[in-house]
Amino acid sequence: MPCFDGTGPQGKGPMSGGCRGFCVIPVFSASRDERNPKEELLSLKSWAEILRKRLQWIDEQLQKCNEHASEEEVKDETRNHGT
Repeated sequence: MPCFDGTGPQGKGPMSGGCRGFCVIPVFSASRDERNPKEELLSLKSWAEILRKRLQWIDEQLQKCNEHASEEEVKDETRNHGT
């Protein structure tokens, strides 16, 4: 994730790159006990934004799948009524 925004290297969403990043396992420079509250707040806000973008991407993919499934259902109905 070049921009660390959850969009992947080519803007295709998380887990779409060459498995060279940290999509699944977050990397933290310090344990939670070692962070000060300001660092923790910034980290949590950053992760919240990444997760919002990932969820948006997932919702978009679900919509595309639903649209495709609806198109396939119409094609199947047309085929079944045509025979």
